[in-house]
Amino acid sequence: MKRTHLLQLTALSLSVLTVLSGCGAAGASIYMNNGEVVNIGDATVQVPDDPEAADGASSDKTQGTPAAAGTDAQGTDAAPQNADGTDPASSSDPNAVGSSGTDPYITGGGISPYYKPDGTDTTGSDSGLPTITDPATTPDQIWSENRGDTSTLGNTAVGTSPYTSASTQSTAETAAPARLDYDVYVATTGDDNTGTGTYDNPFRTIQKGLDSVTANHKVYLLSGIYEGANKFTASGSGKGPITVTTYPGNSATVQLAPGESGAIFDINGQSNITISNLRIGYSYAPWVYGVFMSGGESDITVENCEICNISTTAAPGGGGAYAVLAYGKGSTDTKAIRNVTIYDNNIHDIYTGLSEGIAASGNVDSIYVDGNTIYEISNIGIDLIGGIGYSEDQALDHPRNCQISGNTVYHCVSPFAACAAIYVSGCRDCVITDNYVYENAYGIEVADENYNMYYPTTNISVDGNTVHNNHDSGITIGGVNPITSGYVTNSKLTRNILYNNGMYINDGANGEIHFEKCDNIDVSDNIVRNHDYKNAVIGCTLTSEYVKNVKFNNNLYAYDKPEKIVFKFQGNDYIGLENWNKFTGGKDISAPKAAGSTK
Repeated sequence: MKRTHLLQLTALSLSVLTVLSGCGAAGASIYMNNGEVVNIGDATVQVPDDPEAADGASSDKTQGTPAAAGTDAQGTDAAPQNADGTDPASSSDPNAVGSSGTDPYITGGGISPYYKPDGTDTTGSDSGLPTITDPATTPDQIWSENRGDTSTLGNTAVGTSPYTSASTQSTAETAAPARLDYDVYVATTGDDNTGTGTYDNPFRTIQKGLDSVTANHKVYLLSGIYEGANKFTASGSGKGPITVTTYPGNSATVQLAPGESGAIFDINGQSNITISNLRIGYSYAPWVYGVFMSGGESDITVENCEICNISTTAAPGGGGAYAVLAYGKGSTDTKAIRNVTIYDNNIHDIYTGLSEGIAASGNVDSIYVDGNTIYEISNIGIDLIGGIGYSEDQALDHPRNCQISGNTVYHCVSPFAACAAIYVSGCRDCVITDNYVYENAYGIEVADENYNMYYPTTNISVDGNTVHNNHDSGITIGGVNPITSGYVTNSKLTRNILYNNGMYINDGANGEIHFEKCDNIDVSDNIVRNHDYKNAVIGCTLTSEYVKNVKFNNNLYAYDKPEKIVFKFQGNDYIGLENWNKFTGGKDISAPKAAGSTK
């Protein structure tokens, strides 16, 4: 289903049903939490009385397991850099990111006060917010016909936004600060003019830390709230990345200044960068990015962060909000955004407008979205999108060699447009595997929004996912419009488990697996069941002119009465598994009747 196909959901606010097997949350709204602006508490840095009392841990993505306490992401001792060489470790904060308890720096809750379920703009002339166009895009690149009216956007060139904020602009007077060959410390009680970046004499702003740090070193944030946009100004190296992280045992939140549009972290064309163990968000403006890439970045990792409460305050099409955006506008392969890992983050309560939670678009290569928990997103949760014109080279305007794996994605529902939890279009050579997807508008969709016979969506593997209790179809594959959409080709739907999709919206043809414009699709070894025999397990209303060479084999339909299973394919109805197998020539099977069952 095309993402902008309007739903009759504008005023819908249903309670989500408890899913089978105890999964999901009973009574949860399909909308994100309505509420007041988050009440930010005391932002005073926590400096321990006993520097020997620290006990923190960081993550080791390379090994796939947490590093031991007191080690850094490379598994080496995370020794701080006091001027006298002593260990200034802070006392453990039980409310640090990833720990249980109530964080003293984040109280209250809720989402932007400008969010309304009907999708209308609530900023208005008397809102007190400036009218700011997107500082990270040009109108002819970022918006396609299905993402909004380009006439609403400004013409600020990519990378030219000053991203200024009184709270994050370095107060140091030197134009080119010296780089420091040690780990750098930042505290809300520090000073950019007199600080040396050590633990006992820290800087005040993250930007000063980024302007000072060198490769294979860290910018450590002590406890507190840091306001304003930040831009990386140097890259890591083969020796090690530049890392921005919370100091072990502390709790740090990074957000934009009130009403400020821009990126909380702009990678700014740098490479070998890691952002870890931070709380990023609590920002409400026309355009907001948690982490933003657009300049051919490579070897970027965002891991173990909580990215939350980010909202656009603009009307749909006039603004947007992303937790992470890799915007691949490069015109050559060497300018592709490459080797980006988004791992083990908790991403939630993002009011995106027509944007997405995590998005990689255009000229991007080897994007890995792995092991994240993503929920309460007002549009698509994870999006790979190409073929729109982000890159001027059509051959490169496609996400490729990407993997979306091991994520839990739920409650991704737009108040004004159709959306899937995981969506890919205009991509090639990508894998969607081992994800757990439930209670969204759609589950997983592999599409091709814009027809281009030379560069279709191709070689996509959707394998081993569990998809259930989504409002509409479970897995959809193909371009939605026979004329303007392209084909999805040479792709596989294998080993997936689908059940009880179409709980709220089912016209009888959507199906647990739904087909649009596609060619040469392998559908095998899936387990499928719907809550109602009237709903088709396979749905497809387009004719064989547009849905071609789809092969079904060894799929298990978990029904007690196989003669009643409904299949709708290429515009025809097939009632019963036997008739279906005769038509397809495949060997799909049904579950044996359970003992004592009367159904």
